[in-house]
Amino acid sequence: MELEHIHFADKASFRQWLEAHHKSSAGIWMMFYKKHTGQQNINY
Repeated sequence: MELEHIHFADKASFRQWLEAHHKSSAGIWMMFYKKHTGQQNINY
């Protein structure tokens, strides 16, 4: 099974994705960009 690669710019977009897909998705690869790229990420 190939898992989808998804980047979330913020917690709100991740929460929206979870609400829409929590029952149907077998999983994802959550992508994080390194700080020097300037891409907005979820902080952890």
